[in-house]
Amino acid sequence: MEIDILTGKPKIFGQASREQRIEAEKHKLVKDIETGQQVERELASKDGRLIVKLLKSGLDKRIEYLVNNDPEAKAKLDILKAIGVIIKIGKVSAERLVAMQLGLDK
Repeated sequence: MEIDILTGKPKIFGQASREQRIEAEKHKLVKDIETGQQVERELASKDGRLIVKLLKSGLDKRIEYLVNNDPEAKAKLDILKAIGVIIKIGKVSAERLVAMQLGLDK
């Protein structure tokens, strides 16, 4: 079996010329562009936005379930929560210190 050196694919009997293959590829690309634009328009519609919202909600719930049931993911989530708490404590402490220095503390 011979191999087409341009495509790396096996040569077949009656293979289209290089120009015909390029035209066929261009045609496929145009179709892909049109399909992508059509899907984008449909998702931008009211119904499309609702579908995306429902899918996102379902995915969020699934991710939450998976994270809560995976010890490693839960540990990493707990670390992120702890970091958030530390940052919040730092901000509250800064606000309290400023208030104390301005004589506004209670």
